[in-house]
Amino acid sequence: MKPALTRRLLGAVSTALALSLAVSSCSAVDGFIHGTTPTAIPSSHRETAPTPDLQSYYSQPLNLVECNGKFSCGNITVPLDYASPKGATTTIAVVFAPATSGKAQGSILFNPGGPGASGVQWIKDGYEQLGTARLRKNYNIIGFDPRGVGGSSPVQCLNPKQTDQLLYGVSGKKFGSKADLEFSVKSLKTFAAACQKNSTKILPHVDTVSAARDLDIIRTVFGDKKLNYLGYSYGSLLGLTYATLFSKKVGHLVLDGIIDPTM
Repeated sequence: MKPALTRRLLGAVSTALALSLAVSSCSAVDGFIHGTTPTAIPSSHRETAPTPDLQSYYSQPLNLVECNGKFSCGNITVPLDYASPKGATTTIAVVFAPATSGKAQGSILFNPGGPGASGVQWIKDGYEQLGTARLRKNYNIIGFDPRGVGGSSPVQCLNPKQTDQLLYGVSGKKFGSKADLEFSVKSLKTFAAACQKNSTKILPHVDTVSAARDLDIIRTVFGDKKLNYLGYSYGSLLGLTYATLFSKKVGHLVLDGIIDPTM
């Protein structure tokens, strides 16, 4: 079945631009992990949250454990609903790879887009292909699963068999015919209804603004005063949203495969 929607790509920025990240722009906390596996970063290093009711999230300790040898993994707690930060919480899965030089100039947060792609798995599977050896030598690499994705309280919709049918099933009718389009619409409606039914708690709070606010907590918990970020495709929209909400916290922003935010 052909995808119902396609993204409008307005341009691409070469990943080589990531090399423009300057030493002076990154402000990792003094004494932050330099080329070693972090187990905890003291909450005393945390900055003041945008509002007092978010302070506990910004001040939480970072606890990571070794995963896949060269990486460290963990979870960061964020509000499920930013309108009610003292209410229910959810977690964001993160993966950390230290700068290979042993002395990091700061951190870069990566997002592969989607929406719905796992940034944690992406880093684990393709670390050697991210940017250049020079980039990985000088910067810590951080990946994350956005809320509702992968290890971050994932949205549940169809079972595996039903998902395969959605992605690869065909109507048996002439492609593009009325009957074929009706089959596609029905399949997508079934998918949406299953998501609504099986993800009642998380689904209403899976949105770009909330994900961008999660980025600011991730940035702070890892000890960076500014966010250095590289986002692809939908990740470009996430980066733009962060810059709109936290303009004074933007370090270097590299956006590849820009999505028109007005679409």
